[in-house]
Amino acid sequence: EGKELTKCDLCTVAKELRKYRQFRLALEVYEWMDDRIERFWLSSSDTAVQLDLTAKVRGVSSAEDYFMRIPDAKKDGRIYGALLSAYVGSKERDKAESLMDLLRNKGYANHAQS
Repeated sequence: EGKELTKCDLCTVAKELRKYRQFRLALEVYEWMDDRIERFWLSSSDTAVQLDLTAKVRGVSSAEDYFMRIPDAKKDGRIYGALLSAYVGSKERDKAESLMDLLRNKGYANHAQS
């Protein structure tokens, strides 16, 4: 019999995997937890990490698809920031600027420089 892993244990494993640039494996950990919503509740921070990993592993298009499936009530500055980072990292300037405009309108980017 093995020890039952907690969400904290799994997030620690995923963090270590990210530290060593094992993004695909880290994403698998988050997706595994996300598929077990009855056992693991993922915060908006967790969702932002999963969005970031999705962009790194599967590309911006997949990250956008994942973003669209996130309930609006859960989307906060961290999640929008992860999407913005994906746009910037892939040099999607128009999408990044459009998202920055949205963030300003939502009050997330009050002090952002142009």
